[in-house]
Amino acid sequence: EKGAKQVHASIAPPLPAGAPPAAQDEFPALGAVPAGKTVTASGSAHKLQHHYEYLAYFFHKMEAVPEQERFEVSYRDYLQAPLQPLMDNLENQTYETFEKGIERAAQDDACWMSRAG
Repeated sequence: EKGAKQVHASIAPPLPAGAPPAAQDEFPALGAVPAGKTVTASGSAHKLQHHYEYLAYFFHKMEAVPEQERFEVSYRDYLQAPLQPLMDNLENQTYETFEKGIERAAQDDACWMSRAG
Protein backbone atom coordinates (compact mmCIF):
# COMPACT_ATOMS: atom_id res chain seq x y z
CA GLU A 1 0.00 0.00 0.00
CA LYS A 2 2.87 2.34 0.76
CA GLY A 3 4.23 1.86 -2.78
CA ALA A 4 0.80 2.67 -4.23
CA LYS A 5 0.67 5.94 -2.31
CA GLN A 6 4.11 6.90 -3.59
CA VAL A 7 3.11 6.20 -7.19
CA HIS A 8 -0.06 8.26 -6.76
CA ALA A 9 1.90 11.11 -5.20
CA SER A 10 4.33 11.12 -8.12
CA ILE A 11 1.43 11.45 -10.57
CA ALA A 12 -0.43 14.17 -8.69
CA PRO A 13 -0.60 15.13 -5.05
CA PRO A 14 -3.93 14.34 -3.39
CA LEU A 15 -5.99 17.25 -2.14
CA PRO A 16 -5.68 17.80 1.62
CA ALA A 17 -8.38 16.24 3.77
CA GLY A 18 -9.82 19.65 4.72
CA ALA A 19 -10.11 20.90 1.14
CA PRO A 20 -13.71 21.78 0.22
CA PRO A 21 -15.05 20.39 -3.06
CA ALA A 22 -15.17 22.91 -5.89
CA ALA A 23 -18.80 23.71 -6.59
CA GLN A 24 -20.42 25.98 -9.11
CA ASP A 25 -21.89 28.20 -6.38
CA GLU A 26 -18.37 29.00 -5.11
CA PHE A 27 -17.64 31.04 -8.23
CA PRO A 28 -19.43 34.38 -8.63
CA ALA A 29 -21.48 34.87 -11.77
CA LEU A 30 -19.94 37.29 -14.25
CA GLY A 31 -22.88 39.64 -13.89
CA ALA A 32 -22.47 39.76 -10.10
CA VAL A 33 -19.09 41.52 -10.31
CA PRO A 34 -19.10 45.11 -11.62
CA ALA A 35 -16.72 45.84 -14.49
CA GLY A 36 -13.25 46.83 -13.33
CA LYS A 37 -13.68 45.24 -9.89
CA THR A 38 -11.91 42.16 -8.57
CA VAL A 39 -13.19 39.43 -6.31
CA THR A 40 -11.17 38.83 -3.16
CA ALA A 41 -11.67 36.46 -0.28
CA SER A 42 -11.98 37.62 3.29
CA GLY A 43 -9.71 36.04 5.85
CA SER A 44 -6.19 34.71 5.58
CA ALA A 45 -6.73 32.06 2.88
CA HIS A 46 -9.18 31.80 0.02
CA LYS A 47 -11.55 28.85 0.27
CA LEU A 48 -10.20 27.51 -3.03
CA GLN A 49 -6.53 27.84 -2.02
CA HIS A 50 -6.11 24.05 -1.92
CA HIS A 51 -7.44 23.73 -5.46
CA TYR A 52 -5.14 26.51 -6.66
CA GLU A 53 -2.12 24.75 -5.15
CA TYR A 54 -3.22 21.48 -6.76
CA LEU A 55 -3.37 23.09 -10.22
CA ALA A 56 -0.12 24.98 -9.63
CA TYR A 57 1.57 21.63 -9.07
CA PHE A 58 0.70 20.58 -12.63
CA PHE A 59 1.87 23.86 -14.16
CA HIS A 60 5.22 23.57 -12.40
CA LYS A 61 5.63 20.01 -13.71
CA MET A 62 4.98 20.98 -17.35
CA GLU A 63 7.88 20.59 -19.75
CA ALA A 64 9.38 23.70 -21.30
CA VAL A 65 8.15 24.54 -24.80
CA PRO A 66 10.83 23.68 -27.40
CA GLU A 67 12.47 26.56 -29.29
CA GLN A 68 11.01 25.36 -32.62
CA GLU A 69 7.46 25.37 -31.23
CA ARG A 70 7.90 28.83 -29.70
CA PHE A 71 8.96 30.10 -33.13
CA GLU A 72 6.01 28.44 -34.90
CA VAL A 73 3.29 29.53 -32.48
CA SER A 74 2.96 33.03 -33.97
CA TYR A 75 2.35 31.55 -37.43
CA ARG A 76 -0.31 29.01 -36.50
CA ASP A 77 -3.12 31.32 -37.58
CA TYR A 78 -1.53 31.70 -41.02
CA LEU A 79 -0.28 28.19 -41.77
CA GLN A 80 -3.03 25.64 -41.57
CA ALA A 81 -1.44 22.28 -42.24
CA PRO A 82 -4.58 20.41 -43.44
CA LEU A 83 -5.19 23.03 -46.13
CA GLN A 84 -1.65 23.07 -47.52
CA PRO A 85 -1.00 20.96 -50.64
CA LEU A 86 0.08 17.46 -49.73
CA MET A 87 3.11 16.43 -51.82
CA ASP A 88 3.07 12.75 -50.98
CA ASN A 89 -0.60 11.81 -50.79
CA LEU A 90 -2.95 13.87 -52.97
CA GLU A 91 -5.76 11.36 -52.42
CA ASN A 92 -6.00 12.41 -48.80
CA GLN A 93 -9.64 13.01 -47.84
CA THR A 94 -8.94 16.47 -46.41
CA TYR A 95 -7.17 17.58 -49.58
CA GLU A 96 -9.93 16.21 -51.83
CA THR A 97 -12.58 18.05 -49.80
CA PHE A 98 -10.55 21.25 -50.01
CA GLU A 99 -10.19 20.90 -53.80
CA LYS A 100 -13.96 20.38 -54.20
CA GLY A 101 -14.50 23.48 -52.10
CA ILE A 102 -12.84 25.66 -54.75
CA GLU A 103 -15.75 25.09 -57.13
CA ARG A 104 -18.23 25.95 -54.38
CA ALA A 105 -16.24 29.08 -53.48
CA ALA A 106 -16.37 30.25 -57.10
CA GLN A 107 -20.16 29.81 -57.11
CA ASP A 108 -20.45 31.76 -53.85
CA ASP A 109 -18.28 34.58 -55.23
CA ALA A 110 -20.43 34.80 -58.37
CA CYS A 111 -23.58 34.97 -56.24
CA TRP A 112 -22.18 37.78 -54.06
CA MET A 113 -20.98 39.73 -57.10
CA SER A 114 -24.44 39.52 -58.71
CA ARG A 115 -26.06 40.82 -55.51
CA ALA A 116 -23.55 43.66 -55.12
CA GLY A 117 -23.93 44.85 -58.71
